[in-house]
Amino acid sequence: MAHYYDYAVGLDTPYWIQEFSARGKVYFRFQTPKSVPFFAVFLGVFFVMLVFFLQPIAFLAKYTLGAPWILFFYLPLKAGKRYVEDTPDGKKLHFYLLGLLQFFKDFTLDKRLIYQEERRQPVMEKLVFEKTRL
Repeated sequence: MAHYYDYAVGLDTPYWIQEFSARGKVYFRFQTPKSVPFFAVFLGVFFVMLVFFLQPIAFLAKYTLGAPWILFFYLPLKAGKRYVEDTPDGKKLHFYLLGLLQFFKDFTLDKRLIYQEERRQPVMEKLVFEKTRL
């Protein structure tokens, strides 16, 4: 029986970056390669922090000798690492979050009853109790 190569393994692996170079000149080199989604999440969190948290961090930096500026690099670094390395329920993180949002939409926001695998509106019947003699 022939064993064929599973191309899904190759397609599932991310692109890796180890150095930034242009025209033969190396500008920066990482000791270990980093994946492209790591950079995307790092830059996304960095710019979100830059837009929303620049003024509070600058205020704290006046009194703590610049220690809060470490947060601008530490938090995006941790967020990028968590995104790349964590696999909740064996899924990639963005698929897990999409599934979580789908579950929230289907079962938390939709209050209709599920009866025999279909969504139905609750039937409000008036119950009447009659007096009986025993």
